[in-house]
Amino acid sequence: MSKSTYQNMLAQQRRITKRTNLFISHYNKLVNIGMVVFFLLLLFVATGLPSKITRSIHGSKPTNTISSSADNSITISPNKDNSVINIKTPASTATPAAAPPTPTNQPSYNNPNSSTNYKSDYIAPVCTRTVLPYSTSYQDVSYMDVGQTSSLGGTDGWTQTCTADSTGWKPTDITYSPYNKVVYVGTRQPATVPTPTYSPSPNYAAKSYCDYQYQAFQNALGNTGAGSSSAVQMGEYAYSQCLRNAGF
Repeated sequence: MSKSTYQNMLAQQRRITKRTNLFISHYNKLVNIGMVVFFLLLLFVATGLPSKITRSIHGSKPTNTISSSADNSITISPNKDNSVINIKTPASTATPAAAPPTPTNQPSYNNPNSSTNYKSDYIAPVCTRTVLPYSTSYQDVSYMDVGQTSSLGGTDGWTQTCTADSTGWKPTDITYSPYNKVVYVGTRQPATVPTPTYSPSPNYAAKSYCDYQYQAFQNALGNTGAGSSSAVQMGEYAYSQCLRNAGF
């Protein structure tokens, strides 16, 4: 700390001390009076005088009890001098409000479907269901070949009828129509594919072999004597087929 700073601090302390002394000397009497009042209040609280004064005030007040009886009288007891004060109040002359009259004729609403109306003698409606069979019809169509068929539908229907219950209520009758069956029959003729004709070119070697076979067959028939039998026809047919295959 520098010397100048230290000197400034000492000068400031001296100024504060001087001002304090001037304030005390100027208000010396006022300070003394305040000190005396403070010490008196401290003494007053320390001795417990406020609580004693409060208890004495409450103890000096009379205690009164107020009670009421069935004859509308009010009793106040006891007073400071142990006297009892009775105060009677006049009985109320007001007439109590009358209860609302009970209606005698009330409309009743009965719902036949309500479970609260069911009694032991209630008879429920009886429903009967009858099957309505479907019918079958046939219809020709040209988009299918002969011999082809297809069908659509075929579901039975039913009808339901009910009797009325014991209250007279009757359920509504229900009818479910059948779905009839229709069979579609094809009428279109199937397309025919022509058989190709086979016409090979003539084969002379094959023809020579057919001739040889036919000649041998003839010789065999002549030796057996069966020229007029069906074997001759069979041989002729076989020879004609052999020539066709050879192109003749």
